[in-house]
Amino acid sequence: MGDIAVIAAALLLLVFSLDSLAKIKQSDKKEESILKIYLGFLILASISVIPYKLWQLAGSHHTPDGMFLTAGSALAVVIFIGRFYSRRVKIHA
Repeated sequence: MGDIAVIAAALLLLVFSLDSLAKIKQSDKKEESILKIYLGFLILASISVIPYKLWQLAGSHHTPDGMFLTAGSALAVVIFIGRFYSRRVKIHA
């Protein structure tokens, strides 16, 4: 049950980070540039945590099945990021 909670928290963190990044996309202020860097670190942490926890939840296989699960979930997260971010940029523009 803990893995599901971590995945849910990572997804919420990812959505919050992407939405915040879309809001301050065109800003050139120094403070907001630093915030963009911090949000980027949060996004990278979410990208790494979600596939890993899904791999653990599926049984931590050290076979090609585990590799396909990890690669597929990482690809799904990257596609989600691209679509969500582009939609939020259009909304906040």
